[in-house]
Amino acid sequence: MFCGKCPNLTYNYLLGKQAAKSIEYITRLKEEKNEFQLISYHKAPPTLGSTFTEDIKSLESRKKIITEIIEKLKDDEFQRISICGMGGVGKNTLVKELIKSVENELFDKVEMAVISQNPDYKNIQSQIADCLGLSLKSESVEGRGRELMQRLKEIDDDGKTKVLIVLDNVWRELNFDWVGIPSRDNQKCSKIVFMSRIEKECQKMGSQVNFHVSILLEDEAWYLFQSMTGDVVYEPHIYPVAKQVAKECGGLPLAIVIVGKALENEKELTAWEDAFEQLQNSQSSSFRDVHDYVYSRIKLSFKILGSTEHKKFLMLCGLFPEDFDIPIEILLRHAIGLGLFKAVGEPWKARNRVHSLVGNLKRCFLLLESNVPGCVKMHDIVRDVVILVSFKTEHRFMVKYDMKKLKQEKLNDINAISLILDHTIELENSLDCPTLQLLQVRSKGDGPNQWPEHFFRGMRALSFVNAQFTHSKTFIFFTSFG
Repeated sequence: MFCGKCPNLTYNYLLGKQAAKSIEYITRLKEEKNEFQLISYHKAPPTLGSTFTEDIKSLESRKKIITEIIEKLKDDEFQRISICGMGGVGKNTLVKELIKSVENELFDKVEMAVISQNPDYKNIQSQIADCLGLSLKSESVEGRGRELMQRLKEIDDDGKTKVLIVLDNVWRELNFDWVGIPSRDNQKCSKIVFMSRIEKECQKMGSQVNFHVSILLEDEAWYLFQSMTGDVVYEPHIYPVAKQVAKECGGLPLAIVIVGKALENEKELTAWEDAFEQLQNSQSSSFRDVHDYVYSRIKLSFKILGSTEHKKFLMLCGLFPEDFDIPIEILLRHAIGLGLFKAVGEPWKARNRVHSLVGNLKRCFLLLESNVPGCVKMHDIVRDVVILVSFKTEHRFMVKYDMKKLKQEKLNDINAISLILDHTIELENSLDCPTLQLLQVRSKGDGPNQWPEHFFRGMRALSFVNAQFTHSKTFIFFTSFG
């Protein structure tokens, strides 16, 4: 008698026979086909571009650069390309847009490896190997580099897979043998994009063309700013102050985004006025994010300069007002007056050295091009950082905007002072500056008919004075009070 609770023996027997046949088939297939080491496979990792989650605001100036870079990447003559610009100018955002444009279009695989100031070669190797699906077995940097180089050569020889390697935050020349990247001549299907603040280092590594990412023009800066803050900037009582706040960000995208996000949908006028005041007085600003994210990046660029001479020269540039066309010839005279160069009696050597320093600092994007011949410019935020850093060095200087504020400072160990007066010169006696070597005075007024009788009495180490007033009325003279 059949019971519903009893197992169906016939059915179970048939299932068992089918399972036995399947196991036999799988075992035979595995033995015959050595390449089938696994029966199942991991899901392919996501593309690099798909991992970028933030909303990227496309700007016309950046689109133009991206288009030009893509054209070079399409050209077989170009294997190594660099993208350079000052800290906070938006190189990372631009490269993310670039990666989204070329991934799965021009390149089958794209990997970004962060280099940093002190390169961790094993970490760099691991980031590139992950992109290639390669598991590095060696323990030593050199051994891992050989494994990676062999894999990249195989890809190049095969010619079927195109790889783009983006090396981010490059500070100095890399040892490509250690990394595992073939020489430029052996690169066929793989290409490299360097991202750096120092163009010279990219050239050392074989970059064939360099793209400069500059600060934003006023219209683009405003578009980015209002896209961060929202339509509140168009409120009649907010708009004038919002325009001033945006301008104080100096066209630097990182500063624009940080400040804009902090003021997002802010409808209180007092908050906007406070932000403007803080940004204007950024040397002592409590706008923490600007300091933490923007200033720290510029400060690192300043500290990484190769020589004390570069740092001193950059400090001289910081003595001039914001957004000023700094005459290179005046910088030369300042440098000679402070004994920066050992070129006494040979001014042509000092002049050559000044132009060389200007070129080096431009390539580090710590100085900018000027539209005025014979001049150079410094971004306002770079200038603020240079002034801040100077107070922590042995070559201290300060910039003040009136005599009252200057007299309130402790001047015992100041080496250089720039006094920038708005309307009339009101120089006073009794400034005790025993270590002062350079004094620069600038004013929109016509300047004093004569200096106070005892103005220089407390400046026993003074060796150079530069005074310039309206109508190009300039006085430059050397002193010897010591």
